[in-house]
Amino acid sequence: MSAAVQTVWAELCVASLADAGVTELVVSPGSRSTPLVAAAAALPGLTLYPVIDERAAGFFALGRARAGGAPVAVVCTSGTAPAHYLPAVIEAAMSGVPLVVVSADRPPELHGAGAAQTIDQTRLFGGFVRRFEELGPADGSPLALRALRRKLGQAVAAARGPAPGPVHVNVALREPLEPAPPGPPLRAAAEASRQLRRVAVAPARAHPSGFRTTAHRPGGRARGRRPPRRILATRRPTASCRARPRRRLRPGDRRAPAGALLARGPAASSASRRGLGVAAVDRFALAAAALAPDQRPT
Repeated sequence: MSAAVQTVWAELCVASLADAGVTELVVSPGSRSTPLVAAAAALPGLTLYPVIDERAAGFFALGRARAGGAPVAVVCTSGTAPAHYLPAVIEAAMSGVPLVVVSADRPPELHGAGAAQTIDQTRLFGGFVRRFEELGPADGSPLALRALRRKLGQAVAAARGPAPGPVHVNVALREPLEPAPPGPPLRAAAEASRQLRRVAVAPARAHPSGFRTTAHRPGGRARGRRPPRRILATRRPTASCRARPRRRLRPGDRRAPAGALLARGPAASSASRRGLGVAAVDRFALAAAALAPDQRPT
């Protein structure tokens, strides 16, 4: 892999986030995230906020997303740096705030080898994120570029709703980390993947359930939005599939309603004592129900 391929990979990553509706990016500087930060700085229309401390950056992005209602992304280096986002991620998960965490990572060959600032960042935030995407190392093939764009679009869509919340995107980056100008074929492949299908940008719709949940706030009353419950069926049954209400037989009824089956009671017990089959028991019960109470068999 060349530095030019990684440069195009990082540029397409940031551009896909912007096309999906991310307009603000909070950056905590670090060496491993250099390709992502350089690509974000060169992209017009994307506002960058440098915040050195990752914990403070997470809550700053959380506040921006809560105030604007649109997903805000945070970018940091590898190792323990993304772990400092955990408090903000939990708050975003409980409050239903769209937050996109983009963490740079070491390539696979450096994992388990004692490399500095290298930990297993796979599903670092557990069940507190709505979606986790592992992008893997940079790849300049057209199929890989299209997959990169698709994964980022799906991640931002999961952050927007219908149950808004945080998502985590992990990006493995190799050295050299400095940007390098790509050749015309590689640049054309990246532009083709970006123009192939634009990520649809739509505001998150309110869930029809309208439920709200609580998120702990020190020194204040708990409030906030809860992720909506899963609805198993949203369509009302049609007239043809609705079950007709059963009519109970009352003493003195001369005729049983059509389709009624009486498998219990004295009539069914009397028939079963006579050794009749199941079908015969049903017919016997219907016949007995049509009789007057004083004429029914015992």
